[in-house]
Amino acid sequence: MFALVAISGCFVFAPALRAQETTKTEIHQLNWFNGAITGDLDAMAEAAAAGVDVDLKNRDGATALITAALSGNTEVVRFLLDRGADTDIRAATGATPLMVAAWQGDLDTVRLLIAAGSDVNATTTSNGATALIFAAQEGHLETVETLLAASAAFDTQADNGTTALMAATKDGHIDVVRALLNSGANISLQRKSGASAMTIAASKGHAGITDILTYFASNGVLPPPPKPAPASPAILGASLISSARVG
Repeated sequence: MFALVAISGCFVFAPALRAQETTKTEIHQLNWFNGAITGDLDAMAEAAAAGVDVDLKNRDGATALITAALSGNTEVVRFLLDRGADTDIRAATGATPLMVAAWQGDLDTVRLLIAAGSDVNATTTSNGATALIFAAQEGHLETVETLLAASAAFDTQADNGTTALMAATKDGHIDVVRALLNSGANISLQRKSGASAMTIAASKGHAGITDILTYFASNGVLPPPPKPAPASPAILGASLISSARVG
């Protein structure tokens, strides 16, 4: 499916520097990006005071904001936003900080970026995917719901025609499928290959999603959620015992 940013596994973002050639500016830049990874706000504050540009890009084309979103460092994200970081700046793949946070399912960072004005409908330059498509693909229900509440376009198609609904369907994320349908997602859209959410669900053997899509196509509404199975007497007894108060 969709991938976001190509980043080296060692997480060394600044250019490789030989000790004898390292300047103070380069050290501050290195500390800036390492701080975004590790959450070292003191190092980042020192680098900022030394004049490091808040939107400085590393050799992978990512800024500290993108790096912090990828690393799940919400407080670093807050630090950078407070200093005016560009919320919609792009990595080499065209991924924005919001896309990275949505792909990670980092709800706190997603909310911070949306509140700061991030474009919820931006698309990558590499494959045309949106933050919503990434979140749906990974099955991050709360992130999907947050993006939808922020007016994310649910029927945007990536370069190959994939929608958020198709992405969620492919990987069997039934709750995300229900959320997207409930928001009005179009089940008739097709990929360039001709595949639709319905055919994708069938080909992947996701019977529950196939049933939901079939019902929705016929009735225009979601089927009622399945009733929970009644608890066995043994489970009920254990629950009553564990919840009883003594004395």
